[in-house]
Amino acid sequence: MEQDNGPVGSVFGSSDLMARVLLFNVDSDGPPSSYMMVCKRFREAFDCNAVWEKACEMRWRRKFGFSERWRRASEDFLKVQTVDGGSDCHDLKFWKCRYFHEEVTGQRETITPHELSDLSFDFRFFIGAPGVEDGSILIKSGLLESASKEVRFSSPTRSNRPLCLYEGDVKGHPTSEAGIKWFLREGNELQWGFPPNLWPRGVIRRLDNWGWEVVNPNVVLRAVDDHLDDEVMWSDLITSLELIPINNPNTNGFPVYAQLPSSFRNIRR
Repeated sequence: MEQDNGPVGSVFGSSDLMARVLLFNVDSDGPPSSYMMVCKRFREAFDCNAVWEKACEMRWRRKFGFSERWRRASEDFLKVQTVDGGSDCHDLKFWKCRYFHEEVTGQRETITPHELSDLSFDFRFFIGAPGVEDGSILIKSGLLESASKEVRFSSPTRSNRPLCLYEGDVKGHPTSEAGIKWFLREGNELQWGFPPNLWPRGVIRRLDNWGWEVVNPNVVLRAVDDHLDDEVMWSDLITSLELIPINNPNTNGFPVYAQLPSSFRNIRR
């Protein structure tokens, strides 16, 4: 049977001291749960705000939207501290609750129209400029260079278009033309263009870093975060580029290859 005044409790003396020990062992995956098995005081220290606040900061720094996520959480924490002195049991575990709340939120696959309109997107084509190399026509990847980093899906309003929930205006598109509209379906499909003629429908995806991506057979858009540089945001696609043969009857027999990411084969299906 566990004794609170056992060897561990005698050495550390208090949950506050144990919390300091835990702080040195927190990583981006959170505090080590094995400490909970040591004694009651370690379990108490495991739940304290100081430990989970550090866990939140370390975890979120590697994720999309860190600055805004940290600001909101810090403001909410100050609010609960000013209500009844922050004495409520839930308030004492604020950062632990927030950690797991953001884990769930960061994996949500559908986007709200207002979330969409608050973001700026880096717009890149799959297909870049063609050239000749070793007797073959080589189409370089368009993913290597941004066509626009200021694409916005703004002014969301309820849509009357069939199967669409919301619509709005597209700003910053590479064409620089006015009149481009966007249409959102069920929070995971987005289409844009000059009504009634729209470009291919895009699928909204959640990235591993909790950022947002919109991809159709022609282009990829990824939400911009100043905290993450381009190399980090696009490395998965750029490092997976491979030469894929393209059938093109207009090249007079010259072989044509395109630099495309390995995932492109699935996108085109």
